Amino acid sequence: MDEFHSENFVERCLAGNAQAFEPLVRHYQNAAFATALRYVRSRVDAQDIVQDAFVAAYCRLGQLRDRRHFGRWLMHIVANRCKDWLRDRKRTQPLDSAETALENAAAAEHADQMRRLELQEAVDLLPEHYRSAVLMYYLSGLSYREIAELMEVPLSTVCGRLQQGRIRLRQLWDEPDHEEIAMKPIDVTEQVQEVVCQIATRQVQETIPLRDTEHIVFYCALDTDLEIRQAEGEDAVLEGTLSAIGLTREKARESVEGIEIGADQVDYFFASGPHEGEVFMGTREQNGHPKAMSMGSGQIWRAYFLGGCHPWGVANGVKTTDAFPQMQAYTGGSMSADMRLGLGRATRITVYREKLEDIILPPSALTAEVQKVFRPNSTSLERVHGPVGSASLVLLVPKGKRVTVIKGKQVRASGLQGSISFIESTCEEVADVEGDVELFDSALETARNIRGKLYQRYYRYLGVRMEGREVSVRRHAAEHCRLEDIRGGVDIDVGSVQIKAARLGGRVRIYNRFGQTQLHQDQLAADSRIELESCVGDIHLSLAEALLDEVLLDKVHLTAFTLCGRIQYTAFEDGDKNKPLSIANNSEVTMLSNAHSGLDILAADFVLKSEAGAIAIEKAK
Repeated sequence: MDEFHSENFVERCLAGNAQAFEPLVRHYQNAAFATALRYVRSRVDAQDIVQDAFVAAYCRLGQLRDRRHFGRWLMHIVANRCKDWLRDRKRTQPLDSAETALENAAAAEHADQMRRLELQEAVDLLPEHYRSAVLMYYLSGLSYREIAELMEVPLSTVCGRLQQGRIRLRQLWDEPDHEEIAMKPIDVTEQVQEVVCQIATRQVQETIPLRDTEHIVFYCALDTDLEIRQAEGEDAVLEGTLSAIGLTREKARESVEGIEIGADQVDYFFASGPHEGEVFMGTREQNGHPKAMSMGSGQIWRAYFLGGCHPWGVANGVKTTDAFPQMQAYTGGSMSADMRLGLGRATRITVYREKLEDIILPPSALTAEVQKVFRPNSTSLERVHGPVGSASLVLLVPKGKRVTVIKGKQVRASGLQGSISFIESTCEEVADVEGDVELFDSALETARNIRGKLYQRYYRYLGVRMEGREVSVRRHAAEHCRLEDIRGGVDIDVGSVQIKAARLGGRVRIYNRFGQTQLHQDQLAADSRIELESCVGDIHLSLAEALLDEVLLDKVHLTAFTLCGRIQYTAFEDGDKNKPLSIANNSEVTMLSNAHSGLDILAADFVLKSEAGAIAIEKAK
């Protein structure tokens, strides 16, 4: 087989030749399909995921560091799309078993296709690493060496796994011609290229001098996915892809040229705000047709700090803080001093449009692929409507600089040797950061290996849904957050988040009003103190055996309070160590503690407080 040089086609795509993407799709589509089938048992769903992954890869080609490794990069995108698909499906409906899916498919297929399903069942029963090799080999048509490259394992490993997979297939399936594997490859070239040809992209590669500024403020005035990494030099570097969709290729190209990136220095960003552009603010009906509402980016910035985190109010000009005064803590004026300092003299970078562009499409056009570059705001049986334009960028930041990201849709940061802040953003992951991480009015999915302090204020909720014929409205499930190895302390105050945390150090305070908080702790430094609090959310503390012994020996103090919830303490049922724990209660409060004086009780190493939720303390398994 002739060697396939992906870098040639990637470079042609980046130069604006969308047709050069077709050979990449044709060469890697079934390897991607095999990767998807590792996670998803349905061929239809796996094929949809593959199409989605190719479009996402096309829109992010500017983020590919090594053009030679397009295939390996694509497989990571496919795997991540599969994980998202499984997670979303788990949230919305019970997972169907593989057997049920196969039975449904078999009922609709002819007798000759039953054989394919039986073989697919046999392949599904293989251990994961053997199944991956078998699927990749039989479906992709690639050489052993190419498969080893995509799977990121040695060539000998691919050979061994494929051999063992064949042996196990013989044991699971008694057909003599199992080598003629009966699962059909796919061909999504036409579908992907059809979508790609309606998408225009423009590559970004800019060096931004920082001069004497220590802070960088990055403002996203349109949908922006942003990755932040460490730079080697003294200047900031911005690279990646701008994308737009149009009814024709020409319209899409015109649209993407209207996306601006501004960069300059300002003396006081808090007052100046971002570069001035027009921002989509929603859809309203006018004479039966959707019409875009918009505001200037500077106007939005000023309204945010004058009106707080919820400037649009509840109704008729009533602000959220009028109905719930406790939310005053989440207005712009209550930011930490460090966050406000980052909004002073700074280099500002803005992704924006001078003039808003929106589009109306038929619902049939809203495929999963299209939604990756077009996120509609309004959907009906007749049409969908929303803003046009998005960005997928990488910002490289010099050592010691502080970065503030405002309105980022999906942001990732890693390997920074400075501090970083987020305002009105969604932070997918922040990892390996030397300084502090601060989030204001921003969601956080994962934070790990932070050597500074983690600070968050977030009092928003996911959308609502109507239930039943009676008028009933309730929120969707809470967002999820994972914290690991935070060394400089934690200060979190959130409305409702499902928090899973492990190995927190320093002064830790987590106030999760209505969500569940789970913490696993295996040690406690001398300068550490952990306080977990909720209104009606549950608190679950898991202690390693060594730390649990310290509590039992009265070397580490632990106190739990509740007003009308319950306290479970199964961690202490196996050994009493002179029964150091005592329970006290009256008509107002119930308390569990191993401390003796009132001062020690209130200043214990672990303090758990819940007004109405459950508190559970257990030994780590």
